Amino acid sequence: MKFIISVALVWLVSLPTLSAIPNRKQSIDPLLKKLSAPHKIAVSEIYKMGPTAYKKLYKMSFDDSQPMKMRWKAFMVMTSIGGKKSLPEIDRALENKAWFMRSAGLLALENVDQGQARKRARQVLQQDPAMLVRVNAVDILAKDPSKSSRSALWKGLDDELNFHRKRSLWIREHIAKSLAEDPTKRELLSWKRMLHSEDHQLQIHASKALSQLAGKKDIEDPKKQLAYWKKKFPLQR
Repeated sequence: MKFIISVALVWLVSLPTLSAIPNRKQSIDPLLKKLSAPHKIAVSEIYKMGPTAYKKLYKMSFDDSQPMKMRWKAFMVMTSIGGKKSLPEIDRALENKAWFMRSAGLLALENVDQGQARKRARQVLQQDPAMLVRVNAVDILAKDPSKSSRSALWKGLDDELNFHRKRSLWIREHIAKSLAEDPTKRELLSWKRMLHSEDHQLQIHASKALSQLAGKKDIEDPKKQLAYWKKKFPLQR
């Protein structure tokens, strides 16, 4: 599952050159040609084309008949050009039925308004049915050390959306890893409990977090590190 998600994210974000032309005899739309360039170049070149180009990008972004990669690229370029003026378009994307448009909307919102992006990410983590969109939300919240964002991440660990038939989904490990990168003392009890989670990967991240809080260097062997903390904090029944 982790491999599949990583491949999917890389495929979307890297966005290889668009293949929008059926045959060589057709004329090339200047906008499509510029859109096929790397993101920064595409933004710079299409910005020079003026408001008409923005409208074309908007139409392309929300055209269900267009390929996924083209819609994603058009939307990300459009919102990079528009900045905060693109907030209405971003709001529309966040409510779109297509998961990749909601994902694009969340990433675009982070680029133009981090405060609103964190607020929306907390909602997304609790409500969005698409795990890849919730992963985007985790990544946004993980950058924010505030209590509200970290509380949302902790809550996400136990959310039923992040289980399938009572089995832990990969996103839970992603959340635990994000939290463990900068653990706080007020979370000590939660880390102790995670040591005895049914998900072994969560146990590993809990042991790393406890080592950080105790000022200890990570033991090279994660199993030994985990065994040390489990012995120190045995399961309380």
